[in-house]
Amino acid sequence: MQRAIVFGCGKMCKDVYPKLLEEYSIVALSDNNDVLWGKTINELGFGEGGVLVVPPTEIIANLGDGIVIICVFEGKKEIFKQLKNMGVKRISALIDGVCADYDIETGDFWGDYYRQLPVLPEQLEIALTGYCNLKCPYCLAHSEFYKYPLKKKHMSWEILHEITRQLSTISSLETLVLCGLGEPLLNPEWFEMAKQLIYETSMKNIDLSTNGMLLNEENVEKLISLNCEMTIKVSIDGNSPQEHEFWRKGSSYSLVKKNVNHAIKNMKSCTIRFVLRGLSLVPYELGIQSKWHEVEEYFGKCGEYLRYDFPHSNVSVTHVGIEPAFGALPGTVIKRFNADTQNTNCNLPFKRISINHLGDIMNCNIYSGRKIIGNVMLCDLYDTWLNNSLMISLREEFRKGSSLEMCKLCHMIPGEREWLAEAEVNKSV
Repeated sequence: MQRAIVFGCGKMCKDVYPKLLEEYSIVALSDNNDVLWGKTINELGFGEGGVLVVPPTEIIANLGDGIVIICVFEGKKEIFKQLKNMGVKRISALIDGVCADYDIETGDFWGDYYRQLPVLPEQLEIALTGYCNLKCPYCLAHSEFYKYPLKKKHMSWEILHEITRQLSTISSLETLVLCGLGEPLLNPEWFEMAKQLIYETSMKNIDLSTNGMLLNEENVEKLISLNCEMTIKVSIDGNSPQEHEFWRKGSSYSLVKKNVNHAIKNMKSCTIRFVLRGLSLVPYELGIQSKWHEVEEYFGKCGEYLRYDFPHSNVSVTHVGIEPAFGALPGTVIKRFNADTQNTNCNLPFKRISINHLGDIMNCNIYSGRKIIGNVMLCDLYDTWLNNSLMISLREEFRKGSSLEMCKLCHMIPGEREWLAEAEVNKSV
């Protein structure tokens, strides 16, 4: 087996260590935390054995012709530079169970990651409705400043039955993602539809994105009765309750707060994870010359009021990504940033099938580059997703490490991008 040293002794390493032992002869671990130096994997709780954690300065002496596997959630880019400067010639990063080799010259590992990634659908993202109960000014579909050609109707049972029929033969599917350009809970039959998809396919997990306005007692009871693992993502904008209601037209922060905290309390016995997805405008003074850590620090501060108001929920704050509506938003400007997002990745073309409320199969259901590649009433959805020429070329570009035009707006992709920033925002607009 190939000789290896694992860099990073945190939770990720502990979770994957037994799997790594099946493929590598691990001669040592390493970490920048000097408190761990000299400890064995047995002392760390990783398993039996005397493999030691060595200081980074001893990696070269122990490595031989082996490879260093970076096994951390954050800071991959910095660790890669550290190892390269030390003279390590072979470095890989562990991403979603894939050990992707770095190009030592460019520092890129995504090309190798995508080359190894199997094309196997694990998630179904489905929009149950084209309606929404809010009118967020930056929204593609429901903003008063931009009219996306979206047909406002709920998904029909005819389409839902056909989707269920076709999905029943795809055993790799694990997660039902209830999302899209509408509010899922606004469909009066959302529960019956979700129940059918969970009970009649291989999917056993639900990932629900909601604005929280309809997360009332009745809907919470319905979610509990589905009896499956669940992640509920609630979108809250701005740096304060007042900003939230400004950017989410029609929302009541107090009602969302009441609904979410009540749901968390009543779902304690369930395997359910709540995530508050805070979206924030970047401040005017930050821009292309700003250091990335300044942007990250700003977003960290934005979530402080959410952590106080929702103490039992995870809080994840990010920027408001650019969409075509943004150029028309009053009180805002578009700012360019050099976004270092090397710890994130997009595996959607490889892992996720996206279907809108009309039964259209989409190449991507996130940003403005989305295109229809078929319809479930007219074609085989799996074959279309797998073999459509647009999907094939999309995956190939990912494998080549190319920068795709349709992906340049997405927060998952590193490089220069435009974000929405506040100028002198007139909150009375």
